[in-house]
Amino acid sequence: MEKYVSKFTQIAKKNFFIWFYATKTNNIFYNVIYLLINQYPKMKVIRSIPHEYFDITLFWWNQKYILKFEKHHLEQTYKISELDFLEQEVEALITNEDFMENVRRRFEEMYQDLYKALEEA
Repeated sequence: MEKYVSKFTQIAKKNFFIWFYATKTNNIFYNVIYLLINQYPKMKVIRSIPHEYFDITLFWWNQKYILKFEKHHLEQTYKISELDFLEQEVEALITNEDFMENVRRRFEEMYQDLYKALEEA
C-alpha cells in the first residue's frame, strides 16, 4: 500500500510543480503540458472477469464501457454508452449464453480468416 501512496505522491508533486510553474510564468508550453496531463480522459479498468475461454476486461473511458475479450493474439471489443446501460447490465452480458457463444464463434471465424489470409500471402 505504501508503494502506491508513494507513487501517487510523486505524481501529485510533479503535477503541482507543472501547474505552479505554468501559472507563475504564463509559459504556454507548461500550460499545455498541464492540460494534457490533467484534462485528457483516462481509461480505467473496472474489473477483470474470469472466464474459461477468454480473458475478459471491463474498462470505462470517455463515457463508454468497453468490454474487451482476448484469446491468444486476437481480441474483440464492444463499446457501450454509459448513458444507455448501467455497469451491471454490461456485466450481465457475460452471463448471456447466446452472446458468449457468438463471441466464441467470432473468435473461430477470426482465426480462420487470419490463417487463410496468411496461407494466401
